[in-house]
Amino acid sequence: MHRSYVEPGCWQGETIKLGPDEEHHLLDVLRARDGDVVEVFDGCGRMCRATIELLTSQPAARSNTQRALLHAIDGTHRDVERGLRITLIQSILKHDRMDLVLEKATELGVSEIIPVITDRVIVRIDDTRREERRQRWQRIALGAAKQCHCSHIPDIRPIVLLSDALQNARKWELFVVGSLGRDAKPLKDTLEKAARANHVCLLVGPEGDMTPDELLSAIDAGGTPVTLGSQVLRSETASIYMLSAIRYALEVNTFSNRRA
Repeated sequence: MHRSYVEPGCWQGETIKLGPDEEHHLLDVLRARDGDVVEVFDGCGRMCRATIELLTSQPAARSNTQRALLHAIDGTHRDVERGLRITLIQSILKHDRMDLVLEKATELGVSEIIPVITDRVIVRIDDTRREERRQRWQRIALGAAKQCHCSHIPDIRPIVLLSDALQNARKWELFVVGSLGRDAKPLKDTLEKAARANHVCLLVGPEGDMTPDELLSAIDAGGTPVTLGSQVLRSETASIYMLSAIRYALEVNTFSNRRA
């Protein structure tokens, strides 16, 4: 079944309007037809199946008008709770590696991704292109959510300095910092001590790790340095590894607590 994203404000009751890009993809790329059933989601937890009402057969390039409406099918609407909230603070990586982290973080249910510039970041993005890059990353997250049937789309925040990202660190119940330092604690032990945390933040630095001053700043902001063992992982591998571990360790506990 085809899957389409609809902006929350365009979902009014049982009638759903797709944006131009989603409408073009559904009708011209996937070649959906009048009466077909599709799954729609708004990226905030709302999902349903809907039938297509074709208003015009004109290709998107020839018409600026709404070409189709979607009508929710009774009994298929559901709202999916967010559950465990995970914020990922990720040092900017080279294009394909950053894309991989964004894609896999979306699949693993991250709520928010904050791209940060640290001292050892290799990639430098001109100030005038930062919003353009953020929008591109948001599209990657949307594509991953559509492909993997995620109910929520992570919010890709603007690119900031690490110091700016740490200003609101105290709001997280658990703040985990990937580190190659000798004083870092095993990730497993840290997660076991925070079994009831509902909002977790993970900070992953660039290749070569963060500088000592950056690590100290993260610790001062409430972060707990953790190690992944004797092997040194690439930044993108460390992010995926740690996100998976957090989901495995804490999502089950969160679910169990709600049932109790």
